[in-house]
Amino acid sequence: MPRFMDDTISPYPLRIITLPIDASKLKIQSLRILYVGHLPGRILYRSHAKFESFAAVYISGGSGTFRVDDGPVQRVEGGSLFFFLPNHVYHYGPEPGGYWDEYYFTLEGSRIKEWQNSWLTELDQVKQVGYEDAAQHNRIERIFVGLESGIPANIDRAALLVESLLFEFIQRAEATMESTKKQQFINLIDE
Repeated sequence: MPRFMDDTISPYPLRIITLPIDASKLKIQSLRILYVGHLPGRILYRSHAKFESFAAVYISGGSGTFRVDDGPVQRVEGGSLFFFLPNHVYHYGPEPGGYWDEYYFTLEGSRIKEWQNSWLTELDQVKQVGYEDAAQHNRIERIFVGLESGIPANIDRAALLVESLLFEFIQRAEATMESTKKQQFINLIDE
């Protein structure tokens, strides 16, 4: 696995993998992984960042903030998921003296629009999706290994794993929101 050091981002080795083959060799053209990255112990805060592609970012530990354009500053902690879209400005990262552990998945393809039209909404909001468990970690690791393999079928499998991972994350976030609403209602009744 390619790892490198950049002390301005993290005091730990970074792992970033780029699509290693021509995308035309992939059978699944509606969803392609461009990059994946693991930034453990990230300390860098970015302001006024712009992105050319859709990306999903999962924070497995630590804390910080996230802001889209001139919107509100949102709290990020372990178990948070947020997204980058083209044509927006982002301010994000750990607070001074803090850190977070970040996994990111940069994607392209028509499938993303399909998600946005059905189950992936409110992309300017941080979502609480829960902490990384062994199954989640295994799925993330398989995404990295699949992309790095350079084998088209494995890269296609990795893209489908990203889709599955994001879908499960959103299901968890919705379950958490529903539980919170139920608890608020119960508290209201109890008063």
